[in-house]
Amino acid sequence: MIVYCAKGSFASDVGLAISQLLSVVSLAQIGIKQAADVDNNLTSVERVLEYTNLKAESRIESPPGTHLPRDWPATGKIEFQRLFFYHDGNGSPVVKNLNLTVYPKEKVGIVGRTGAGKSSLISALFRLTRVEGTIKIDGVDTKDIGLQDLRSRISIIPQDPILFSGTLRRNLDPFAEFPDYMLWNTLNDVGMKLLFSENDGLETNLSDGGSNMSVGQRQLICLARAILRNNKILLLDEATANVDPQTDALIQKTIRLKFADCTVLTVAHRLNTIMDSDKVIVMDAGRMVEYDHPYKLLQNRDGPFSQLVQQTGSCTAHQLSQVALEVSQALVSRLVITGTRHTSSNKNKYRDNKAVELNTTSALANYATESIITRYRETMRFEVAFILLALSDWSPHSEAAKKLPSYITPCSVNLNLNECAKRRGNEVIPTIVKGDREYNIPVLDPLLVEEIRVEEGSDNSPTRLSLVSKKIIIRGLAGAQLLDVLYDLVGKIIHWDILVPSVTCDGRYGIEGKILILPIKGQGDVNIKLDNLRLLIDMFFEIETRKDGLRYQKVNENQLFFNVTGGSINLTNLFNGDRLLEANTSSLHYCEIIAAV
Repeated sequence: MIVYCAKGSFASDVGLAISQLLSVVSLAQIGIKQAADVDNNLTSVERVLEYTNLKAESRIESPPGTHLPRDWPATGKIEFQRLFFYHDGNGSPVVKNLNLTVYPKEKVGIVGRTGAGKSSLISALFRLTRVEGTIKIDGVDTKDIGLQDLRSRISIIPQDPILFSGTLRRNLDPFAEFPDYMLWNTLNDVGMKLLFSENDGLETNLSDGGSNMSVGQRQLICLARAILRNNKILLLDEATANVDPQTDALIQKTIRLKFADCTVLTVAHRLNTIMDSDKVIVMDAGRMVEYDHPYKLLQNRDGPFSQLVQQTGSCTAHQLSQVALEVSQALVSRLVITGTRHTSSNKNKYRDNKAVELNTTSALANYATESIITRYRETMRFEVAFILLALSDWSPHSEAAKKLPSYITPCSVNLNLNECAKRRGNEVIPTIVKGDREYNIPVLDPLLVEEIRVEEGSDNSPTRLSLVSKKIIIRGLAGAQLLDVLYDLVGKIIHWDILVPSVTCDGRYGIEGKILILPIKGQGDVNIKLDNLRLLIDMFFEIETRKDGLRYQKVNENQLFFNVTGGSINLTNLFNGDRLLEANTSSLHYCEIIAAV
């Protein structure tokens, strides 16, 4: 610093001026800092004022007098009626005029481009902002109940998993509703029991947001939380978009097993996660432009879903198409049914059976027969048979035979199902009647049959057709509910002849979607009315009757009436790649028991 002293000035005055100037600079710095602190603190005040001016959500608690069942939702049926959804109060809708019914236990994928409105459907279910129209869950309008009741009954696994600062126990069970053994069982289900048992167990501390865990581990903890809640509706909002393929596969497998009897909506980032869904919703600009089984959507090569698949690349698109095709064929070709005897002292039990209401025939869990038998006290023996039908106009070279998938090898024999009683071990050995050998036996599922053997007969011994089966699997309801159904149905079958009960009984019987279970050898008439069916019987279902045993009348598109007076019935599937039954019903009661080997 250079100081120039003019004439008449004193050095002491200059020194005093400089010292005062330096102190002013310090005071200015303090003032600026205090002003910055005030500005920062006012930001918090501004946020508080902003929050106080936010429009309040709907009531948290359900209004007095609302009688919501304790187990609601019991089935998981979701209905969207003329739905419009808004992100803000005065903007344009992001979901426009959606009309859709998702039936219980259905697995539905939601796809579309960015901004199409996929995640907005999830927000609408939780009523995060303004909704116009109606959303019903198990017949209950969600506008009539409180947000606490609504949101606590729906599980969600978001793309960004949410964890809290605290123990693992608090993250899994924030309200301390479940015992420790259930928490450990849930961790075992998602493959994380070993990880936490080596640390502090349920007392393991998680950082805020789960920052001390990987993204995949955080997603698995969220999945464990959903399994523990056991709600009938699960929402996945691109839950596997940010995880590695191994974690993705583990999550998908766990969802298929643990949520088999739940309704699952999946907002998909990877198309391979929804190709085995029952249905796929394709959204575009807030509107639903397609809705059907993935395989059917792929038949429209110019459709939005097909375009999304093609954009993944030719190799990936081919793989996705194969998955959709295999799932579609598996749904159609699973034509196997049940075992023989079950010891039961209650001879009238089936008359008072528990009619089980099912609304989808796919995405069901698998249960090994061994585990079912060991859990049940009564003696139970399973035998497996396949529905075989010899049609007089069916030959390996007929037009109908050309519709069969390539994996079915025609067998040119004539089969008399009235003599299909010989069985040995895991082989089902129907007796072949001599005669015209140009009749085809079309009903063979490659997933179920290990080997087919045709053993030519002679004058003294009939020709035999042996179906060597694979490991027995029971596909159907979950856990104890499946056992109840098996007990009710099998308990009244003294011995079956052609896969049907030989007992006298009336009331409702079941249709799985591919096989009709009827008491055709009982005495008297049995009237069965199946309402609200979409059964394309004329195109895909062939019925052969003997002794005028079965008469059916197609009342309208959604209703079919059967009258059974005795005789025998044969059913077959023409294997054209479409389902026999679109099992989207609300009133159809049937027992779904499939024994696959």
